[in-house]
Order: sequence, then C-alpha cells, then structure tokens
Amino acid sequence: MRSYRLTVPNAPDSVRVVRDHVAVVVAHGGLGEVADTARLLVSELVTNTWRHTTGPLVTVITTLRGDRVTVSVHDGSGAALPTPREAPPEAGSGRGLWLVHTMASAWGVSRGSGQCWKSVWFELRRGGR
Repeated sequence: MRSYRLTVPNAPDSVRVVRDHVAVVVAHGGLGEVADTARLLVSELVTNTWRHTTGPLVTVITTLRGDRVTVSVHDGSGAALPTPREAPPEAGSGRGLWLVHTMASAWGVSRGSGQCWKSVWFELRRGGR
C-alpha cells in the first residue's frame, strides 16, 4: 500500500493541480486504465469543496492497493454531508456526486470527531466494478 497526500488552498485554481496530481499518481502506480476516471471524479469533489465550504485548505489522499485506488478529499467543514442527486438536463451543475456514485466501484462520506471536518472518498478498481 502506498499513500500520497496533497494539501492545496480551497480555491478554483486548485482543481487543476489536484486532478493532475491524482492522474500522475494513479498512472505511475500501475493503474493507468483508471487514471482518466480518477481525474474526473477528484475534479468534481474538489470543485464541490470550493463551491460549498469555507475552509482555507483541501487535502487529497490517494492510496494505491494492488488493483485499486482510493482517493479521499478532506475539508475543514462541518457542513451537512453531501448526497448525490440527478440534475435536470438543462442544469449547468449539480452532477458531481452523481458521477462519483455511478462511476466509482465504491464511495462514501465521513465526518471527523466533533464534526469539524468531512471527507468524501471514492474507489476505482482495475477492470471496473
């Protein structure tokens, strides 16, 4: 098992930095076939963080275990836990967590002690679900 941690400002410009970091880690970890999906899903989660939370930092942990990768996005928000929803076709946003729900092998949300932070994570496996 290998884990890689990246902490960035909770800002729009950080989305690109995080998605590139995760894609490189996943590809060089031997899971290149899921690198594009990991890039897309982590982009959605980090975008949700800067749109819906006010904490100054976002930490992304990418963990490689054999044929799978787990990516978790941690923020300093005690805000309500997110839930997936299917946005209407004309909506310009609102599909991020739904994409995670439908594309990941597994995913979840957790809250830290004292409800001072939350983490949204997903797992991808070589060969699909």
